[in-house]
Amino acid sequence: MKRLPAKTWKRRHFACDFTGALFIFGFAFAGAHANHWWFLPSLIAGIATFTLKRIHFRRSRCEKCGATLKRAMKDNSRISFACKRCRIIWDTGLVQDGPPA
Repeated sequence: MKRLPAKTWKRRHFACDFTGALFIFGFAFAGAHANHWWFLPSLIAGIATFTLKRIHFRRSRCEKCGATLKRAMKDNSRISFACKRCRIIWDTGLVQDGPPA
């Protein structure tokens, strides 16, 4: 199998981080200066961002054929997604952390 860099995965990863941070800080800023009830949308945005990040680290799409790919969740392993149809391993360049020592 050929190993290629996962470029769209990295862009989607950054977009998810940026929009999540924008919502969280935006609602938190509004809550600090307007009304104390604005912490609730900030909390919901934080939970949604965390959930989307967990999903994003487990699944991806093949950049060539668009198939949904899953990866094995192993400690200290490279975060990569293998497409059997295209015979390509999409490598993110990241390594999953292991348990704390």
